[in-house]
Amino acid sequence: MARSRGNAVVLGASMGGLLAARALSEHFERVTLVERDFMPTPGEHRRGVPQSRHAHALLAAGCTVLERMLPGFVADMTARGAQPADVLENGQWVLHGLRIPSGVSGVRSLLCQRPVLESYVRERVLALSNVSLLEGCDAIGLNGTYQRVRGVRLRTRPGAEVTLHAELVVDATGRGSRLPKWLELLGHDAPREERIEIELGYASALYRRTNSMLGGQLACIVAAAPPNPRSGVALAVDDEHVMVTLCGALRDYPRATHEAMKAFARSLPASDLFELLSVAEPASEPQAFKYPCSKRLRYEETKTAPAGVLAFGDALCSFNPVYGQGMTVAALEAELLEQMVSRSSQDLPRKFYRAAARLLDGPWAMSACADLSFAEVQGKRTVMTRIMEKYFARVVRAASVDLGVACRLIRVLQLVDPPAALLRPTMLVRALSRGAGPWAPQRLAERSADSMGF
Repeated sequence: MARSRGNAVVLGASMGGLLAARALSEHFERVTLVERDFMPTPGEHRRGVPQSRHAHALLAAGCTVLERMLPGFVADMTARGAQPADVLENGQWVLHGLRIPSGVSGVRSLLCQRPVLESYVRERVLALSNVSLLEGCDAIGLNGTYQRVRGVRLRTRPGAEVTLHAELVVDATGRGSRLPKWLELLGHDAPREERIEIELGYASALYRRTNSMLGGQLACIVAAAPPNPRSGVALAVDDEHVMVTLCGALRDYPRATHEAMKAFARSLPASDLFELLSVAEPASEPQAFKYPCSKRLRYEETKTAPAGVLAFGDALCSFNPVYGQGMTVAALEAELLEQMVSRSSQDLPRKFYRAAARLLDGPWAMSACADLSFAEVQGKRTVMTRIMEKYFARVVRAASVDLGVACRLIRVLQLVDPPAALLRPTMLVRALSRGAGPWAPQRLAERSADSMGF
């Protein structure tokens, strides 16, 4: 495809920025990534990713998109130690205190350490002939007018200011994005902001992996459910390590010591993580992280928007990280951005915001519904939110006794299907009847999701 649209600049070289650059590389003569950090040695933690030392998994939908954008992605990551997993066959799930049956779902995610994933994607993107990276540069403002942005002003180290001209500036600087303020300086209204005050904190550590851990499986997820705001995960992130992350909402934070983590795990609705931590050999010191709120900026509602600039990834919507949606949503946004740029650049920001809003509605509704089920969490509640909360609880109860429901639920949680898939007639019948009747693990485990009658 001809690259005839001049230069594009992407602010932020984390996962969202890298994938945005990959999407734009097909349509712009040059794409420049601008990053405040200096890049670490491949596989090492980066200062600008404070959650890097905690559990990460790329959801199934994200794996599919990255395989399309970076052919060979899954095989290459597996060669670097990442663990491909069937989400139900290779994982233990405890939702609302109920254990979900194990079985072949056909839904595959990727478990890995964040630095391994990010350094691989960065390597692939920067190998493109028209993509480059400016390290150690801070974006300090836009260059443009009310009608159109034509570049970005940068401060380099040790302090020189330069202007980088571009036909398109993509802000992928994350939840601390200064784009709303920059737009106000150009005469536009800042977007409305939605917040869900989850007050989350977590502690994580690596442990030596053995064959007997997690019953020989690759993951264990114990979700929070009222009234207990505590949750935890254990993920086999490579051949030698298991990452354990314990989370507490509403400031019920776990302390970052091995003994405190073990005590915290004992309070979860299932004993799996406590049993693991009781025998596991530590491979790292625990690390803490706090996340005050999820937030979504409603750019699609703004009456005016200058051409030549748009928000992307966490700068558009920052999700509660417990649900693992962020990287996968960024991948889906990158795919959307590539599709829209390939069609036309006319009024691109407003068209992108409207389409991105539809993409974000499902993941945002799911995470918001789960968080707002705790009465103490501050956020906007609607009649629909309360209905969704009660119905989702029914779906989980049905999934605990019906592998077919479990497979459909997992497809939604992994962003393969939209939440509306849980409202199909067969799902409604099974959910409302709570999956009556026992399930037969020997028989159902041999059946794929495609044979479940959906």
